[in-house]
Amino acid sequence: MAHPLPSSMKAWTFTRAGSAEQVLQLSQQHPIPTLRTNTDVLIRITHMSLHPGTIIMMNLVPSIFRNTPCIAETDFSGLIISAGKGVPATPSPDNEHRYFPPGTPVFGSIPVGQHLKGAGALAEYLVVDMSYIARKPANISFAQAAGLAVSGTTALTLMDVADIRPCDRVPINAPCGGIGHLVTQLVSHIVAEEDRIVGRCSAASFDVAKALGCNDVMSYNNSGDSSTTTATTTELCGEESFYKIIDTRGSQDSWYSSPGILKIGVDHTYTSVGPVRESYTYLGMLHVC
Repeated sequence: MAHPLPSSMKAWTFTRAGSAEQVLQLSQQHPIPTLRTNTDVLIRITHMSLHPGTIIMMNLVPSIFRNTPCIAETDFSGLIISAGKGVPATPSPDNEHRYFPPGTPVFGSIPVGQHLKGAGALAEYLVVDMSYIARKPANISFAQAAGLAVSGTTALTLMDVADIRPCDRVPINAPCGGIGHLVTQLVSHIVAEEDRIVGRCSAASFDVAKALGCNDVMSYNNSGDSSTTTATTTELCGEESFYKIIDTRGSQDSWYSSPGILKIGVDHTYTSVGPVRESYTYLGMLHVC
């Protein structure tokens, strides 16, 4: 039996660049998207997640480069409502996981190109190609699955680059964030010995960081002074240098302090997601170009 669709949906939209507080508006009568190709799926969104990439695009991409109104955010989880004729409804011998009949729990992310054309996850429904979704594992919730597409894959990429070993001593910057809480758990499964993981976060998150796997915690250095960060780390952890550093936030003071706490050698890496959101500006983009 087909899912009865309403005539319209609620969606958080914007028509100009700026912060979410400045530009987001709740549309009560936004058109529900329709299937465009044989491999498209219509999804009823149950949960969505926030990540810095979409906030950066919302702040910096001018409206002349977007279709407006644009729905915010890209990452989601939900249920398949309908699918194009080219979407498998049953498993095949070649791929037993890529089938999406109506009612299938899924998670995924809207590609950037489609997002710039107006599609977004901060709404009741969305249409996306089947190549951008996966079946939700039965042992995780919709809320947990919603954060896996971008934050989860970014965490795995950081782990691949960092190449953590069981004997490594590792400080993790922002161990409780969208990416950091995943990285911390992954590192803790590899680094089994005590006093091997140091989390750098706000004081309010100390207990969470320890629950995720940090053996020690230190507070952010709000002054941005790299020498202060180095001194605080040395005071907490002693003179022994770290083998790897993972920065899941992109803090400049963490980067500048790394020579004072990281072992010398090509095997001892500083792995980062890139500059923190506030570092992205029009002038900065022109400088890079």
